[in-house]
Amino acid sequence: MFLTLSSWHSITDSLYLVARLVLVLVCVVLMFLSLVAEGAPPTTTLAVGSEHTCSLQADGTVFCFGMNSVLLAIDPGDSDTLTACGGALGDGTQLNRNLPVKMVGVAGASSVVAGPIAFSTCVTIGPAVRCTGLNLYGQLGVSSREDIKVATDLVAGQQGSIAQVAL
Repeated sequence: MFLTLSSWHSITDSLYLVARLVLVLVCVVLMFLSLVAEGAPPTTTLAVGSEHTCSLQADGTVFCFGMNSVLLAIDPGDSDTLTACGGALGDGTQLNRNLPVKMVGVAGASSVVAGPIAFSTCVTIGPAVRCTGLNLYGQLGVSSREDIKVATDLVAGQQGSIAQVAL
């Protein structure tokens, strides 16, 4: 039996997917071990984004780790200048984290959702939805287009925003 180019791509794609799943599982185990070592309350919900992971604790706090920023060319005329964008971990920075950090300003959360790359993390606190992350196009539903680095209340009804979906 000969391998064709398409079957070779299928095999490599499958191996890549398996490797990513194993990496996610290893990261989740390390997160749990780190939280247990810190004496954090038990985890009730785990939200796995494509590049970051968050855990909702029994006391309503949220811990996240992983990619917290991406480099983007903001000026279409200057693709050589890259700017750090993001803040999805909600710790007030755009630093990528290997160990879980507590989301700033989140207490009493009842759910957590982790988005793609370093783009967003959202939590619900009572009837309110708070999000962090990349906000280049105003997609988080706050009154500016600046990245949100700590959990911020969304504005319901803002056109094209995540607030329309989350609320």
